[in-house]
Amino acid sequence: MRTAARRADIASYRVYYGTAPNPCPGGTYVTVPSPPGSSGQTVTTRLTRLSVGEVYYVAVTAVSSSGAQSDCSAAASNRARKPD
Repeated sequence: MRTAARRADIASYRVYYGTAPNPCPGGTYVTVPSPPGSSGQTVTTRLTRLSVGEVYYVAVTAVSSSGAQSDCSAAASNRARKPD
């Protein structure tokens, strides 16, 4: 069972992704730092080295400064496209 990270204590996010419908937890992920005072702000990242035309699923967890990880978000999906 995972422990939810308190909003004020979020150090980073793990963005899990892959071609399976449930990439989280245990799949490939990138770590996205949480900017200071990020409550209410949008945090973005770009996934690279994906196969164009392939459908990828993405889910996110929050990670506290002590390493506690929240439950996985619901997965979202989209088809990979060529970079702009």
